[in-house]
Amino acid sequence: MKAEKKENFDVIIIGAGIAGASTAYYLSQLTEARILVIEKEASFAQHASGKNAALFRQATEDFETASLIQVSREGFASPPKDWIYPQVLKKTGSYIIGEKNKLKTLVQNLEKLKIKKTEFEYGSFPSSCPPSLKKTLLKSHYETLFYFPEDGVMDIHALMQNLIHGAQYRKVKFQYKSTVTKISPQKNNQWEVYLENSQQILKTNILVNAAGAWAADLAKPFLKNPFQAYRRHLFISELDEFSKDEVSSWPYVWDISQEYYFRPESNALLISPGDEDLFPAMDPPEDPVALELLADKLKKNSPLLSSIQIKRAWACLRTKSLDGKFKIAFQSGFAGLFYVAA
Repeated sequence: MKAEKKENFDVIIIGAGIAGASTAYYLSQLTEARILVIEKEASFAQHASGKNAALFRQATEDFETASLIQVSREGFASPPKDWIYPQVLKKTGSYIIGEKNKLKTLVQNLEKLKIKKTEFEYGSFPSSCPPSLKKTLLKSHYETLFYFPEDGVMDIHALMQNLIHGAQYRKVKFQYKSTVTKISPQKNNQWEVYLENSQQILKTNILVNAAGAWAADLAKPFLKNPFQAYRRHLFISELDEFSKDEVSSWPYVWDISQEYYFRPESNALLISPGDEDLFPAMDPPEDPVALELLADKLKKNSPLLSSIQIKRAWACLRTKSLDGKFKIAFQSGFAGLFYVAA
């Protein structure tokens, strides 16, 4: 039997998605501590970070979240000098549509934060609205449209490259193909991290749980109400009703009342029914019911899109705390355990 090998770090971050990589990037600017990022996959952003719709949306009901989004927006407008890909946000604009009362509640935070927006009643549109999208929305069922010119689509790969490149330049170590099976607090206020199929035991003063859907499993012994993961589907469609050139100029559209959204994706349309069903931490399979849900929502709410043909589909997990807010904080009662999750 091989002897256990122990290695010490000042900070260990579990997860190399956006949460883990950004924590490593910014923390390495503030300290010369030895930082290790552990990722169970062979590369970064293999789950929710790399499989989502990449929408940058300012409209949210939680004021704290809306404030954080504004910090991000300002950061993307004036990116750090060490970013190798400075343009990570393409400002396509967004149309947030839905019932008037629901949208009024949603945009209260926007007034406080002075976020740029314009309100349009049904049948009226921004002057920049492409004719094909106007035709689509005139057949859709909603009451009010808010136009956000500074919303857009993120280049997730470029963002991740920026974060990881900057962190590695400052000597942050990334260790891939390493699955954490257990984290254990020690009497000296340190943490031990155990890896699957390894004799290696990692020790650290500060342990950051940024494991996405897997954050809940790691948090269960220490957090009374751990996170919950939900499966969501995304589809890439063919375009029969409109030309590809027309759709490429669309902003993204999000129906808040019916919870579905769509945006241009290369020469196609990316669309989601906004589904959410509880799901264990894993690479989730597709559920045919999601396509049925999408077809039903489009038929009732956006009939000009109801005839689209799907050519690709996938599912990913969205992880939430019970109160729906980010968990970015130390865990009370367990010194050195920090969360960047949900």
